[in-house]
Amino acid sequence: MARAPGVPARPPAPDRRDRAPEEFWNWRGHRVHLDRYPDPAAKAKVVLHHGVGTNGRQMSLILGAPPAKRGFETVALDNLGHGLTQVRPGSTPSYDDGVDLVVDFLA
Repeated sequence: MARAPGVPARPPAPDRRDRAPEEFWNWRGHRVHLDRYPDPAAKAKVVLHHGVGTNGRQMSLILGAPPAKRGFETVALDNLGHGLTQVRPGSTPSYDDGVDLVVDFLA
């Protein structure tokens, strides 16, 4: 199959220097993984919140670095049960828990 002009055969790999520093946030007994490009002077914060089948690291590598390079603080959260987030033992997180997670993070 022929590629469109200008489309590379393989997308470029993210530069390792673009990887955000990792943090963990204790929330309601869960240990939530964050990839954060900190910028205390930023006028706005971009929060990347993924759906099912992905994780915060993927969001951070693909979508996090560009706004961070433009002066925005950018944070990618791993949802409960995804990525490197550790769910509280004995709990079964719901969709509502995921919504509460983001609301509390933004508060």
